[in-house]
Amino acid sequence: MVTQIIYPSSPEFQQAIINCADMAIIVTDRNGMVCTFNRAAENLLGYTASEAIDHIHWTEFHHQDHRNTSHSDQQQQLHQTLIERVILGETDEQQHTYIRRDGTTFPVSVLISGVRDENGQLMGFLAMVRPLPQAAIDTQKQRQQFLRKQQQAQMQLARSWEFYHGDIDQAFETLTAIAAQTLQVSRASIWFYTEYHNGIECVKLYEQEKNCYSQGIKLEAIDYPRYFAAIETEERIVAFDAQNDPRTREFTAAYLQPLDIRSMLDIPIRLGGETIGVLCLENQGEVIDWDLQQQNFATYLADWVTLTLEAHERAIAQKALHQSQKQLQDILDHAPAIIYMKDNSGRYLLVNREYEKRFNLHRDQVLGKTDYDLFTPDIALAFQSADTALLENEKPIQWEEEIRFNNSCNTYLSHRFLLEDDTGKPAAICCLATDITNHKRSEAALRESEATNRALLNAIPDLILQCQRDGTIVDVKPPHDSSDWMLPELLLGRNILEILPNEVGNHLQNAHNRALFSSEIQAIEYKLPANNGEDWRQYETRIVSGNSQTVISIIRDITEQKRATTELARRVQLTALKSEVGFAMTRGGSLSEVLTNCANTLSAYWDDTIACIWTLNSAKTLLELQGISGLENPPANLAYIKVGYQPIGVIVSEQQSILSLNLSHHAWSQDFAIITERGLTNFVGYPLIVEGACVGVIGLFSRELLSKQVLETLAVIANQMAVGIELKKAVVALQSREEQLELALEGSALGLWDWNISTGEVYFDPQWQRMLGYDEHQIDNSFQSWKQLIHPHDQKRVVEALNDSVKGRRHVYEVEVRMLNSSQKWQWMLSRGKVFTWDEQGRPLRMTGTYKDVSDRKQAEIELLRVKAAVDSSSDAIVMTDLEGKALYLNRALIESYGYTVQELNAIGGPIKLYISTRVGNSILASLQNLRSWSGEVGIKTRSGVIIPNLVRADCIFDPTQNPIGLIIVHTDITERRRAEETLQQKLLQERFVGIMLERIRSSLNLQEVLQTAVEEVRYFLQVDRTVIYKFNSDFTGSIAVESVGAEWMALQGLDIRDDCFESSHARLYEDGRTRAIADIYNANLTACHVGLLEGLQVKANLVIPILQPKNVAKDNSKLWGLLIAHQCRDTRKWQAFEISSLKQIGVQLAIALQQCSLFEQVQMELAERKQAEEALQRSEGRERRKAKQLSTTLQELKSTQAQIIQSEKMASLGQLVAGVAHEINNPISFIYGNVNPARQYLADLLDLCELYQQVYPETHPAIQDKIEEIDLEFIKEDFGQILESMQRGAERVTKIVLSLRNFARLDEAKIKKANINESIENTLMMLQGRFNMVAKKRPIKVVKNWGDVPKIECFASEINQVFLNLLNNAIDALEDRIKVHRDFIPTLTVTTLPVHHPKSGNVGVKIEIADNGLGIPQEIQSKIFDPFFTTKSVGRGTGLGLSIAHKTIVEQHGGYLECDSQENVGTTMIIRLFNNYLDQRMSKVE
Repeated sequence: MVTQIIYPSSPEFQQAIINCADMAIIVTDRNGMVCTFNRAAENLLGYTASEAIDHIHWTEFHHQDHRNTSHSDQQQQLHQTLIERVILGETDEQQHTYIRRDGTTFPVSVLISGVRDENGQLMGFLAMVRPLPQAAIDTQKQRQQFLRKQQQAQMQLARSWEFYHGDIDQAFETLTAIAAQTLQVSRASIWFYTEYHNGIECVKLYEQEKNCYSQGIKLEAIDYPRYFAAIETEERIVAFDAQNDPRTREFTAAYLQPLDIRSMLDIPIRLGGETIGVLCLENQGEVIDWDLQQQNFATYLADWVTLTLEAHERAIAQKALHQSQKQLQDILDHAPAIIYMKDNSGRYLLVNREYEKRFNLHRDQVLGKTDYDLFTPDIALAFQSADTALLENEKPIQWEEEIRFNNSCNTYLSHRFLLEDDTGKPAAICCLATDITNHKRSEAALRESEATNRALLNAIPDLILQCQRDGTIVDVKPPHDSSDWMLPELLLGRNILEILPNEVGNHLQNAHNRALFSSEIQAIEYKLPANNGEDWRQYETRIVSGNSQTVISIIRDITEQKRATTELARRVQLTALKSEVGFAMTRGGSLSEVLTNCANTLSAYWDDTIACIWTLNSAKTLLELQGISGLENPPANLAYIKVGYQPIGVIVSEQQSILSLNLSHHAWSQDFAIITERGLTNFVGYPLIVEGACVGVIGLFSRELLSKQVLETLAVIANQMAVGIELKKAVVALQSREEQLELALEGSALGLWDWNISTGEVYFDPQWQRMLGYDEHQIDNSFQSWKQLIHPHDQKRVVEALNDSVKGRRHVYEVEVRMLNSSQKWQWMLSRGKVFTWDEQGRPLRMTGTYKDVSDRKQAEIELLRVKAAVDSSSDAIVMTDLEGKALYLNRALIESYGYTVQELNAIGGPIKLYISTRVGNSILASLQNLRSWSGEVGIKTRSGVIIPNLVRADCIFDPTQNPIGLIIVHTDITERRRAEETLQQKLLQERFVGIMLERIRSSLNLQEVLQTAVEEVRYFLQVDRTVIYKFNSDFTGSIAVESVGAEWMALQGLDIRDDCFESSHARLYEDGRTRAIADIYNANLTACHVGLLEGLQVKANLVIPILQPKNVAKDNSKLWGLLIAHQCRDTRKWQAFEISSLKQIGVQLAIALQQCSLFEQVQMELAERKQAEEALQRSEGRERRKAKQLSTTLQELKSTQAQIIQSEKMASLGQLVAGVAHEINNPISFIYGNVNPARQYLADLLDLCELYQQVYPETHPAIQDKIEEIDLEFIKEDFGQILESMQRGAERVTKIVLSLRNFARLDEAKIKKANINESIENTLMMLQGRFNMVAKKRPIKVVKNWGDVPKIECFASEINQVFLNLLNNAIDALEDRIKVHRDFIPTLTVTTLPVHHPKSGNVGVKIEIADNGLGIPQEIQSKIFDPFFTTKSVGRGTGLGLSIAHKTIVEQHGGYLECDSQENVGTTMIIRLFNNYLDQRMSKVE
């Protein structure tokens, strides 16, 4: 805004100056009445000066459209608005419709400024009016109309959910339709490169006239080389005349002419820094002159294609992540123990289903809560104590804890441990708790059972001994009536061989061994002398195995029992002999015991007899004495007798009995001397024959000859005994086999079944029933009972397998089947069997088999399959090896990505040979072998030789006992991440470079300085050998305007460089905006003369950017002013896309700078002319010298004000840009934020409906249940709310950022308002975050904020923000300068606010201090820092207006104070004081 100061002077002189202006000038007094009206105004409005002056109010010139219903009200409103704007120092240049005297209307542009007297008081207003051409108005309307279409299209895109959900097909349909309709073209299509990058294929084509979609067209790169080269190197292909444009005319015959396509606008689609396709816009019939707005909008649409592809990839990644999380939760939910995880503050992060079941709490009620929120204080305190102990010790702990919950008391064995973050600090508390209540009850029951057993033991009247394997007595329970030798103190610790006679002791020891070996009860009877030494007592000892090392002996005195038995036997010996012998044969025990009993039975019938029973050994060569009675120590020749030797051996060989033999007269009498010496000289012997085979001999030695009846009885007894012996042998053998089978079945955990096919009877042994948890006899032995236990899905398969075995189609019946156990759960069983009995016709009669519990194996197989599926489906390449590094397993990703199988990988030396660095491979292997994990980024070579960067994580695999059993190495391809990082780095460099250039170009109005700064910065940014700006004359000759060149290369400035064919071959292309990037001048199809020219300039590669100036704004065409050229002289160079883009932006900014400099030169010329007029006036009129001097001062202020206007316009543009960006972001964010709560309500309604459905229909249809499990309804219930919550938080975060932008711009608020100074500075610091980040690359700046409790200040918020921005920018510049000088310097920026009062008026205010510890300002120039155009910065870094504008804003506009306190090498502090009520007082004075 220009504020003029007009002093009293000659009216004729003033009127002459005003009438010379070619623009209509109207001056009014403070009330708005016209007081000056020049000739241009008379010609424009049709009034004469006399008619207008003092007669017309300036608002009368406004058309009725700009007025209210009341004429006087309209005048007052317009005039009051004018006063306010002028007082506030604003430029009021607006477009209006004025009315001439004849009533015609016309558009005008009006610039109004204030006229003040010497004291600064407002005297009136100056209005400069110029008519607007209709063409400019029409152009502006067209652009506004297109802008509205563009905004509608952007809103439609923002509201289309398919772009965010990754629905590519629907998104591309929407995008192509919007493109065609908004840009009014015939066809819009999206093309992508084919697999091998040798062509493009159309994935979506929209034809607006037909309103239809199609796809599938392919174009090969070999057929259209120029077009494919253009989409790789150019940002956009703008073909006004597509059939003649060199980049697209290749399509003319085959594509453009048949479809009548005249214009094309193609935008390359890029993803991750690479071109992946193109967005093609084509118009049929008419040629379109694509303007910059259309081109930018097309580029915006191409970015949406990239956004859709990225959203699609995110959707796939999120689905995989969701599946992985679901699998992990399933594993935890199926664990039989309670599992939960808390953060360090005790809030739950995760619980499993067992936790929910035990505590009757849903995880939604638990997550985010503490134990005190969920349980009673005593339970919560117990949990907290355990967690505190774990956090203090930082070691896993295990303890038992008893929890009373819901009227039940359970005991848990809990294992607590810590999870650590990347820094090794505790991040979470994990707990695994197992319910051991039943185990504890079992222990208590066992103790009670032991007490009961001890009581029962004490109730037994017999002597009970516990002996070790060697016979040592370790425990004694005395009998009720004990003899002296049975006292515990006499027995404990002694061996039975020491206490008992040798024979009895040995006998007992042998029985001990038999009991330990066979686990059978051993019963032994023996005699021991009584205390008087004359009588004998008989005892029976029963021996049973206690465990593998001890036996239990129950000793009972059977003396009286034996005596009674003997007496009874004598009474019935003759009548019961056969029965007794038969009974003896059927008694239990070993064969020896049975035959001994038989011998005892026989000898009991006669006094002084010896009964012997021998059995034939398996070789049938020797008789072995098995039972004897009447002779305690039989001689060896009696215990073992050869067949055919002695009369006894002859009985076997001849199978003839000896009825009477007088041994004393026999030749073998000597062999029986021990018997004959007792007078037992008679012998009777009988062969024991079964089915014609002799199995033994029974003999009786007596003193007297036996009667015939006795002999006959003995013969019968011999026959009975022969059969009994054979039967006993068979029974013993069968028992042995049964015992072995039973032990084998018990040891192998097998259940036995037997099926009599002919009768249908089925037998299942108790072991099988126990395996399923049933008690014995709880399941009927029937085929139907068995079948009912089989899972319905398995019955058909089991029956078919059984039928195949019965019919002989399968040799062995084997099937895995699920059976219903006692807990009503399905248990996996392995059933095996075979038919082993057939009838004569070959029909099966009997089938036998076993059952084995394989639930654990099946579960392990399922888990293994899940783990293998997870590993195989992982996108990471995974290898498992043994401890020596030999590959054992490769997942699918590794095989497909790197081309090796396990065998091929081991053949080249194992996985470590994949790494390009052998040292790294050996380091990984060494770390793992030392049980240390390893991670890092390593290059990996594929089988084809391609090197792929990977993030490698390696660790050991441990068995359950924590012994290492193998190694696992996970490789994550980080190629895309590195590309993204490189692209981001390039974008940051580009933005930083363009920002610096923009600041430096616009900080000076000296064209030579601007151009020189540009070439120096470009050469530094691109690191090229030479940068020049070549300026053209009107005939396209020219010269190098500025140059920046390396020391080792020749300088070109001043040389006469000519290219005779430039005008005809290249000028038109550069005027159309073409850029040219030549990587190698010898391979760029250049003409020989052009190559020769570049060789002479030492150029091997160059990059050429046109600098254009508008030639005719109305026709929107440009004039080629010059070229910005970067030379690479050292070697060839492939120019990057971001380098080309950056230089193109610099070319645009240079064109703007040219315009600014041209305008500045015009102003300078006008100022020079005015200065000459002043000097002439001084020479001619002495009386006007003082006025001329004041006019010179005014002109100086005009110059300053003009520079300030430029700066203000820049900031206004920046504010409008910020506000526009904030508005564009606000629209889609408001849409998202506004729909979150309805979405949350809809979700709640749907979940309520699902729960109501489940309550009303608890029996769900199988198909619905399967779908519920497939989609994991519980997870959706839990996760959907969290998704909506995260969307709301993100939207709130973006809203806060937008608010900061708007607060800084202050475009949505009144001009005068009470502002929060702390908030304003905070917003300004946020806007400068980019500068802080740029400086932080050298050294980070420490920002100290000391916010005081300050009042809100009435001010012009945007102007105050500009002051803060200038002062903070200066502070950052000062810190940057000192960073370059001092290496150990810590840059610090301190902002302090304090409440203060005005020293005179006492008004409240605020004091702001902005301090830096930079180099400081020299004392001698501190007095000049607030002067316009004074700066201490280097050329190109500042205009010298920042502090001048700040001083004017604070002191003149707000009545505040701005001071500077600076010391060299210490720093600078800028101090601002602002007070309330100043603006109110100023407005009152004006009014």
